[in-house]
Amino acid sequence: MNLATSFILIGVLLNGHDAINDWKVLDILLWDRDPDFLRNVTELISSKGYPVENHYVQTKDGYILSVQRIPPGRAMNNGLKAEKKVVFLQHGLLASATDWVLNFPKQSLAFILADAGYDVWLGNIRGNTYSRRHVKYSPNSKEFWEFSFDEMAKYDLPAMIDLALNISGQTQLYYIGHSQGTTAAFALLSESPEYNKKVSCTLKT
Repeated sequence: MNLATSFILIGVLLNGHDAINDWKVLDILLWDRDPDFLRNVTELISSKGYPVENHYVQTKDGYILSVQRIPPGRAMNNGLKAEKKVVFLQHGLLASATDWVLNFPKQSLAFILADAGYDVWLGNIRGNTYSRRHVKYSPNSKEFWEFSFDEMAKYDLPAMIDLALNISGQTQLYYIGHSQGTTAAFALLSESPEYNKKVSCTLKT
């Protein structure tokens, strides 16, 4: 980060919302140094040479969630035998699927698993940057945000897990959760025992 970028960042932090135009300048400065800075999760995945699919699923209470899939195509292209086993990665608090693909391929868990031949799925909980839609409410409305951790475990995880299993044609998956993603899984598996048959293994990070 050069001196000009540092001063702009300090101004943004000190002035808050009054420095919104400075954020745009900061975007431009960082874009020159790192193209990944402005890429969304799908763009990040494809920019590293991996196949990627964007899927959407509606929860029982009307939220529309975005789920990304990295099929084991790159592994097969490298001459490796694809496992085809499904691994579902769930981000933590105030995060998104982007967290799993931010670093280089050999440093990002989603890419490491894809390279090993797994069918990788990345979940996005309601309200995050990729899952901000509802069949009835606008994200600008109070009603949209009237949910808690309980609804994430009760509605979001089942919808995304079922989506991954239905599309992949598998009956079970491995679940890896970070922070809130792990706690939500524990809540789901205790409140909805039928998902213990769908989730063969739960790992926390």
